[in-house]
Amino acid sequence: RQLAEYARNDGWNQDGKSNKDGSDCTANCRRFTDFTGYYPVHHPGSTDDKTRWMPLLEDDNRGYETRQEHVTPHIGTQAKPAAV
Repeated sequence: RQLAEYARNDGWNQDGKSNKDGSDCTANCRRFTDFTGYYPVHHPGSTDDKTRWMPLLEDDNRGYETRQEHVTPHIGTQAKPAAV
């Protein structure tokens, strides 16, 4: 019971109660969604600061391109460690 209570406010957004803008979610809530508004500093192809994460731009050689997205950026700044 204590672990479940801790998990509700541990910063992982496991129940999806926070939207991407940090507001409370009331419908169609997505679990583990980033609620910090993170956006990468660089765009694909930029080489300004090589120490920062940069999304890769990939293509399938048929004209379809896709850009990587950081799935859980909030974990590095918001999540609390848990000891079991």
